[in-house]
Amino acid sequence: MRWSLRLRGKSFICLLSVILLFSGSCGKKGAPLPKITSPSYVISDLTGEVKDGVLFLSFSLPKDERKVEGFRVKRVEKRQGEKGSETTRYVRIDSPYEVTLHKGRVFFFDEDLKPGITYVYEVFPSSTGGILLGSSNPFSINWKEPPGYVKVLGIEVEESGVTITWEKEEGYFYNVYRYKKGSYALFPINEKVLDISFYRDTALPEEALYMYEVRKVKKEGERLIEGEGRPIEVAFFPKKVLPVPCNVRAEKTEEGIHLSWELKSLEDVKGVRVYRHLNGKRELLKELPFEENTFVDHSYPKTKVLLYSVRSVSYTGRESEDSNFAVVHIGED
Repeated sequence: MRWSLRLRGKSFICLLSVILLFSGSCGKKGAPLPKITSPSYVISDLTGEVKDGVLFLSFSLPKDERKVEGFRVKRVEKRQGEKGSETTRYVRIDSPYEVTLHKGRVFFFDEDLKPGITYVYEVFPSSTGGILLGSSNPFSINWKEPPGYVKVLGIEVEESGVTITWEKEEGYFYNVYRYKKGSYALFPINEKVLDISFYRDTALPEEALYMYEVRKVKKEGERLIEGEGRPIEVAFFPKKVLPVPCNVRAEKTEEGIHLSWELKSLEDVKGVRVYRHLNGKRELLKELPFEENTFVDHSYPKTKVLLYSVRSVSYTGRESEDSNFAVVHIGED
């Protein structure tokens, strides 16, 4: 994030102190002290969070009849309480690379920060024509080096979700993020920071290519300091129950063992696999397109009894359960 070199002065609101003189001889009360009022901010909830190793700032859009087209951000650096450099930049509200709008709040980030420096931010929203509507409340943070990367031990795609495991370190908590490739997740999928070394995500909305990140979190008082995450690519395809072939029949003919079957549903089915069973062992004879429903076993072994079954197969290679077993009496030793 680059900051503009255009500098703007800071507006101050001066509060006047009134000195009242009291006369002890008259015994009357002096005039009441005036109420000290707080500054009136156009934005009063500017705040910040350390997420993904950078500072994310956010505020609620001001309720103003004029449309907010952007906002000017002022940042002041302080070292050991002394004011340092002051920089400003202008951000358009519709900038897809700098701004995220979520539930009426504006999120933007600053990644150009150095440990040991206190940064003070103010936001000035502007309407059509660049008219500044007023100042926000100030937000300050003493920047500290965020935690390092998390060592992910494994990620397993299961039938109904994804399980991630990582190496847990003493004194740290963890957040897990999930987003589609090409996008970015602003909030973790866990409701509270994790104090464990695994997370099972069972709320995936659809089959797709997802990115996961596990980020280390350090508690500094009431503030959470979150380190940067490393994305892990995961292809999630929930295992749907495949239709099972039925009414499998087997008949000995002069040509060989003639098999036939029915497959009532073709959803997610690429084809079928024909199996022969002998002495407790199963042998794959042929994989056929789903359009075919017959097969001839020309080279069957010479034995008394043979069993056959058929399974449907998906485009990813998953198989259904066995069909009914078709029994053929060969009549030979």
